[in-house]
Amino acid sequence: MTRKTTDIVRAAATTSALLFCLTLSAHAQTTTATSPASSQPPPQRAPSSAARPFLVLPAQKLAEIEGRLRPGNNTEDVIAGEGLQTRFFVQHERDKNNSEAEVHDNADDYHFVLEGAGTYTLGGQLDAPREISPGEWRAARVTGGQKVEVKKGDIIFVPRGTAHVRSTAGRDFSLMLVKVFAAPVPKAPTPKPDAPAKSNTAPAKN
Repeated sequence: MTRKTTDIVRAAATTSALLFCLTLSAHAQTTTATSPASSQPPPQRAPSSAARPFLVLPAQKLAEIEGRLRPGNNTEDVIAGEGLQTRFFVQHERDKNNSEAEVHDNADDYHFVLEGAGTYTLGGQLDAPREISPGEWRAARVTGGQKVEVKKGDIIFVPRGTAHVRSTAGRDFSLMLVKVFAAPVPKAPTPKPDAPAKSNTAPAKN
C-alpha cells in the first residue's frame, strides 16, 4: 500500500468516526427535545387569596368603641378569630393597679395609647410564674423591669418573651392593642357531649 493510499484510508477513518459522533449527538438532542418531562411547562405561581375581608375602621367608629367601654374595665374585639395570626381589640381601664404581669411565648404586642396615661413595667422576670395556657404566663409582679410613663399618642412594642405589666391607678386609660401570633389561631375544640348519668338503682326483681 502506497503512502498516498494510507493517508486516504486514515482520512476516511477519521471522517467516519467524526460522522458517528455527530450522529450520536444529534440523536441525544432529539431524544431530549422530545422527552415528555421537558415538554411540560413548569408550574406557574400565583398570588394567594385573601384570608378574610379587608377592614377600614373610621376614626369615629373607633371613638364609639372606646366610649362604649367607659367607665369600667372592659375590652372589645375588632378583629379576632380562628385561622388569623392577629388579634385587634380596644381596651379601657380605670384606676387599675392590681393587673397580673404577663409573658407571651408566641405573640408580639403593639399597644397604641388612645386616651389617658399609665405606667408600664417592661422587661425583667416574672416572679413565681405560672402557665395558665400553653405559652401564656402570669405572675403577681415583675422583678428587674423598667418603668415607663406613657400617654395619649404613644406606641409600645412588647416582643414575645418580654415580661410586662401596666398600672393605671387613679387614671382613665384607653388603648388599641394588636397581637401578632407566631402561628394562626387554631380552631377551638368541640366540647364533648356529657356522658349519660349512671343509675345507682338496682333493677327490680320479679
